[in-house]
Amino acid sequence: MKNKLFIFILLISVIIFASSSCAPKNDFYIEDGVLKEYNSNETIVVIPDTCISIDSNTFQNYGIISEVVLQSSITRLGHNAFRNCSSLKKINIEYVTESIGSGVFFNCENLEDITFSDTIKTIEDSAFYNCVKLSSITIPSSIEHIGLGAFKGCINLTDIYYEGNKDKWSTLFSKLASREEFPSDSCIHFEVSDDNPQGNEAVRFKESVLVSNSDANDTDNSHIISSDLSIGQQNAIKQAKNYLNTMPFSRQGLIEQLEYEGYTNSDATYAVDHIIVDWNEQAAKKAKQYIDLMSFSKDGLIDQLKYDGFTAAQAQYGAKSVGY
Repeated sequence: MKNKLFIFILLISVIIFASSSCAPKNDFYIEDGVLKEYNSNETIVVIPDTCISIDSNTFQNYGIISEVVLQSSITRLGHNAFRNCSSLKKINIEYVTESIGSGVFFNCENLEDITFSDTIKTIEDSAFYNCVKLSSITIPSSIEHIGLGAFKGCINLTDIYYEGNKDKWSTLFSKLASREEFPSDSCIHFEVSDDNPQGNEAVRFKESVLVSNSDANDTDNSHIISSDLSIGQQNAIKQAKNYLNTMPFSRQGLIEQLEYEGYTNSDATYAVDHIIVDWNEQAAKKAKQYIDLMSFSKDGLIDQLKYDGFTAAQAQYGAKSVGY
């Protein structure tokens, strides 16, 4: 009997050891190929090759990260993925073949160099806002959409090399509601080809886009939403902004509130992911609301914030902001 008991205990120990030794590192939380959360203090981050995309807000406010190494499996960067990573200098985004979400590199003021995939199609609103150390970039001809203020605030971005012709460039920007995608005095260099022998001519951005008379009469059009959006998307964006002006929300909470108002999940999700929001700041505001109303322990406050839809990292940030 003792021998059987000993063997049973030994087997259980082996199983536990094997399970723990085979478990993945908990620095990365990955679900269905999407990197959802990161929990570490490394300055150089190597993304696992099991990832196909990085979710919205995953590295937001990780100010210590200086370099990110993406694998060739990555095709998409979610909204605000690296927002406010103020020490980030280097990231190899040439593998990102589909889209760079809104605010991905917002306020990454030390980002020095970027190379786009030659198949990239979309650069969303404010994607590189205030990346002040960028001095030149090359835009591939595959690009179909550049969002509002995508490179606004990039005050040292003097040269933009476009791998297409002037007609395609003008067509690209004729669809947009703003003329602030790049600094107005940036020089646009067009590709030289047999059909475009003067492609190396440098043209100021403000002169490179054909502006209609109606645009010329509207000097302040930053409030306009792209006409390419559906009515549902446009109204959901406006409603989301209105809510955030009155009370704090988590990303999930705001989507659910829009759904409660009758918007489809698709329109609600699109709206929330296409406005610039600091979810850590929202968590901090929500935490203060709770503390002002009643007493909470640290763990109780974190659990309440998580219940409201904030991620674990955002909930911890909120609790810390009120003194925990």
